[in-house]
Amino acid sequence: MNRREEVIRLVEDSGLSCAEEILNTLRPSLRIYAEQGEIAAMPVGASRMGGMPDLPDEIAWPSWLPPKARDNRRKALDFIAQINLEEVCNFDLGHNLPEEGMLYFFYDIENFTWGYDPNDRGSSRVIFFKGPMEKLKRRLAPGVSQDTHACMLSFEQDWTVKDTFDIEVDEIDSFECLVDELQGDSETIHRLFGQPQTIQDDMEVECQLVTNGIYCGTAEGYDSEEAKDFIAGADDWRLLLQVDTDEDNPGWMWGDCGRLYFWIKESDLDNLNFDNTWLISQCF
Repeated sequence: MNRREEVIRLVEDSGLSCAEEILNTLRPSLRIYAEQGEIAAMPVGASRMGGMPDLPDEIAWPSWLPPKARDNRRKALDFIAQINLEEVCNFDLGHNLPEEGMLYFFYDIENFTWGYDPNDRGSSRVIFFKGPMEKLKRRLAPGVSQDTHACMLSFEQDWTVKDTFDIEVDEIDSFECLVDELQGDSETIHRLFGQPQTIQDDMEVECQLVTNGIYCGTAEGYDSEEAKDFIAGADDWRLLLQVDTDEDNPGWMWGDCGRLYFWIKESDLDNLNFDNTWLISQCF
C-alpha cells in the first residue's frame, strides 16, 4: 500500500484497540519488484537482483571462513542484489542516503546461516561504493562459470507498519485482515527500509544481542544477565533490505518459503557505515 493516508485510514477504521500503537510504527519503505531477463541487455550499474554484480576492481569479492570449513578455505559469498541510489533518491525513505552510489548485498546461500549465532559473522556483507560509474564492470564470483536468474528492479513507494503485536484474542482475525490488506495481493515482498514482514518473531533484540556476542539460538541467551546490559540498544536497529523467496524471478527459496533480512544500526546508517550490518533469516 503506497499511500500514507490510505494506511492511516485503514488502521483507524479497523476498530482495533491498539490502532494508535500500530500507527506509531508507521515507516516509509520502497517496495521492490524483480523481473527476470537477459543480463546482457541490462545496463551496467542498474539496480538488479541475482546474476552478476557490477563491481569496480577496487572492491574485492567478499568471502568468509565458515566455522566448519575444510582446510580453512574461505568461501566466496553469493551476490544477492545491487541498488543504484540514484534510482531511489527521489523516494521518501526517511533516511538521508546519498543521491548516488551503489549498495551491494552478499550472502552465503549454501551454508544458509540464520543469524542467531555470533559465529555467523561474515556470512553476509553489505558494501557501499561511491565513485564513478565508469569503474563498474560485470564480474563473476570466483569459481562460478555462468550467471543465472538476473532480474531488473522497479520500485514503488510504500508505507509499512509493524505486524507483530500482542493482540486481544477477539481482535486477532481483524488484525490479520488488516495486515493482509496493507501488504497487498503479492505473496512476494522485497523491500528497502520500512517494517519487515516477519515470519517468526521481532528481530531487533536478536540483532543487538548476537552482534554483542550472545548466542540467541535458545532462550538462555535472551534471559542471561549479560543480555540485560545490551538490550536497550535494540531500538537502534533498522531493516535495510528484505529479500523474499522468489522462485519465479531470481529463483531463490530461503528454507521453507522464508525471507532474508539485512539489518543496520541507525547510527551506522547515518554515517554510511555498512560494515556492521547483520543478516537474519526466517522461514515457516
